[in-house]
Order: sequence, then structure tokens, then C-alpha cells
Amino acid sequence: MEKESKSLINNNSKIPRFYALPKTHKPNIPMRPIVDFRDSSTYLLEKYLKNILLPLSKIENFNVNNGYEVVSKLKQIKIEQDESMVSFDVKSLFTKVPMKETLEHIEEVLRTDNVWTENSKLAKEDIITLTKICINSSYFQFRDKIYQQVDGTPMGSPLSPVLADLYLQSIEKQQVMGNSSVKLWIRYVDDIFCIIKTTEREKMLKALNNCHESIEFTMEVENNGVLPFLDVLIYKKGKDLGHKVYRKPTHLNKYLDFNSHHHKSQKIAVIDSLVSRGVGICDKSSIEAEINYVKSILKDNNYPDTLVNARINKILSDPTSKPKNKKEDRLPLPYVGPLTNTISHMLRRKYNIKCSYFSGPKLGRMVQTHKDKRMNENGVIYKATCETCDKSYIGQTKRPLKTRMKEHDSHIRHGHTTKSAIAEHYWEHKGSHNINLNNTKIIYKESNWYARLFKEGLLIQSNQKQSMNQDTGMEINSIWSSTLLPLIKDKT
Repeated sequence: MEKESKSLINNNSKIPRFYALPKTHKPNIPMRPIVDFRDSSTYLLEKYLKNILLPLSKIENFNVNNGYEVVSKLKQIKIEQDESMVSFDVKSLFTKVPMKETLEHIEEVLRTDNVWTENSKLAKEDIITLTKICINSSYFQFRDKIYQQVDGTPMGSPLSPVLADLYLQSIEKQQVMGNSSVKLWIRYVDDIFCIIKTTEREKMLKALNNCHESIEFTMEVENNGVLPFLDVLIYKKGKDLGHKVYRKPTHLNKYLDFNSHHHKSQKIAVIDSLVSRGVGICDKSSIEAEINYVKSILKDNNYPDTLVNARINKILSDPTSKPKNKKEDRLPLPYVGPLTNTISHMLRRKYNIKCSYFSGPKLGRMVQTHKDKRMNENGVIYKATCETCDKSYIGQTKRPLKTRMKEHDSHIRHGHTTKSAIAEHYWEHKGSHNINLNNTKIIYKESNWYARLFKEGLLIQSNQKQSMNQDTGMEINSIWSSTLLPLIKDKT
């Protein structure tokens, strides 16, 4: 237990950051508030508690994980004339979850079911205490000010989805279990699909909204016998329920373009995923239209007809086949064109080594971030530039960057030129050169020690003409430089 407890302590924690993302699929484009909890003081503890509490949220059989599970449940249902399809949704669930009621429900489930003991040796009281610590640590930084969330769970916390799920489970226990007017109730997070007596649907909405003052449910009723849920469009066919793929009106049908600089296997995966989803979700009367639509989408993304038709025929020839659940060990290779294909073929043929592929820097890494800038990032490769002569120093640190910059500043002030190349450059020019350490830029955030040293070495080699480094970092054969440098190009 002592070793386990130490693994939950983050010695280089940082304050969670607040930012927001637009909900482009909703009217007026509202913002979704998110808190970046990575590397926060309770992040590791919350991940640990998530693994303990997650099985508790799966005790009742209302949850579904994807559209395939929705279709599986629909096939078992007959809908009568006096029944309606409706969907319920909770407004801003995470930030409105009442913590007192949620903790009471967790205590009850811990007491009545021992499924959690498979993942933990903690006592029930300890789990509750640790959960309260995490809930009370919901603070974040925005624009240099620190705020505390007084109720609800923050978007971005590892524990938030589980707590929200457990609270909705308590509502379902009160309002759904044993309710004879409800024929089917399935839920994905806070999205609910329900088949209910038509005369009872308004009564159910009112009952749900009376559960707690902070929770507000909305209801959408079927339109002409049709209602979407997740990526499934559900429609009435007499007493049966038909189903086909649903795409939101804002969906642009943009996928990985066939002419993009990616390995062919990744492009084949796009075809397979679209076709397999159609086969898995559509009923027999809808599958042909979906396949034709997929063909049209892929053609717009420049996929050749011969390849698309070949993959479709392969999947349709064995529609019962499913992707392998077993994860295979693969060697990741940077995709740099034909050279990568040659290397991967050789590895597979001679050594039976299968490969996966990753591409170089994406545009999203090169444009301005919407998050607040900060100097307390840890596990980074950084670049400090002399404002007088444009020479620069590239370094790496596992500690917060702010801490490392304080060390460089101390070496400059005390003239420790052997301990810092930045200090050596400053005193070599007798203090006439200006090196503003507050303008140090993070080139990469990299938690893996070896990968950090490797990238640092490549970047130092690429910066030799303007470098003030005292050494070249990790020794890397120059044959790799031209191939790998473009993949980790300085994003600054």
C-alpha cells in the first residue's frame, strides 16, 4: 500500500487551466467550459479512484457504449401504437451534478455491492474520503486568477464522467426501475433514448426535473416516427424499429484526403470504418443507400473507385467479422513516403515485425493556442534566444520550465559559465547581450525521458550555426537527421 500511495503523489503538480471550446453543432454556438487537469495535484488520485468507481456505474443495464449496442437493443423491441420514442438530455450535466446526493449514492452502492473490491483493498470510508478530497480540489486558473468550483464536477477531470454517471444512476433507480410505462431506457453519458407510453412522457419529464433543483432535463419527441440517438437514426416500421446511420446537419463529410501525406493503411482504415459502421448500424432496407452514400463521400475525398469497391466487397463478403480485440505490438515509424514503405516491408518480411505509422507536425501545432500560456510546464524541450545576436540555446528539463529558468538566471548572476551555456554566452560578451529568459519558448512537451533527449539532440544538430549550446546533446548518427528533423520541426 505504501508503494501504491507514493505512486499517487504528483511531485511536479501544476494549477489546472480553464479554457472553452465552441459547440459548433448548436444554435448561437455556445461555449463548452473545460478544465485541463493533467499534472494537477489530484490528477493521479482521480485516475486511481476512477478505476475503483467505474464498475459501480455499470451495475444497472441502462448504459450503452456506442451505436452498435443501441441497434442490438432495438432488435429486441416491439413498439405499440400508444407508445412514443423520446430522448432526454441534461443541460450542462457535469457542472451541475449535486455532490452531496452523488456521495450518498456512492456510499449506498459501496455498501450493497462488493464489485469494487476487485480493484481496491481500500475501506469504503477511505474511498469516500479520497473522493471528497478530489471534489474539494476543483480549482483552476484563468487569466492569471485562481477560481474554485463550488458545486458540480469540472469538465476535464478524470473523475467527472464517473460521478455524473453515478448520479444519473441514482435518478434511474428512483424514476425508471419498476416504471411500467417505460418499455426501453438506454443512456450514453447524459443522452437518453426512451420508449414510453405517449400519455406518460410529459409526466416523466416533470418527474426527472423534480429530482434536484440544479438538474434540468430537456425532451425531444419523435418527428413523423423518426428520432436520432447517437449516430443512429431510429424510425418506426410498423411494430418494429428500423435503424440507419445518422449524421448531424453540421457534419461536413470531410475525412483524411487520399492525396494527403499519410500511409496507405491509414487511408484504407477510413474506408473500412465507414463501411463497417454502415453494415453494423443499418437495417437490411437501408444498407444499400448507405453504401452508395459512403462511395460518394469517399469520391469527394479523392479515394479511387477501385480501392473503395475492393474494400466494400471484402467487408460485405463477411459482414459478421469483427475487428480483433487483441492489441498487437507494433513498431511506430515516421511516415516519410516510399522510404517508410521499404523499411516496413523489410521488417515484416525478414523479422515478422508489424509497423504503425505517424506523420509529421500538423497545422494545429503551429497555430496560436487558445489556452493561457504558462512557464510552469514540466517535461519540455525549450529554446532561449539572445535578442542581440539571435543565437539560441536548446535544452530539456523534466521539472517545471520556470524552475529551470531560475537556475539559468542564477548562473548568469553569479557568473557560473561552466554550469550554463546561457551564462557563458552572456559573460563572453561582458553582459552586453540581452537574454530575456521570460521569453523562453516551449518547443515540445515530452514526458518520456529518452524521447526528450532524442528530440533535443536532433534540434541542437539542426541549430548548430546559431547555437550557444556547450555540447550537442545525445549523439545521433547524422544519417537520421534529414529524415527525422522534418517530423519534429520547431513549432516556434
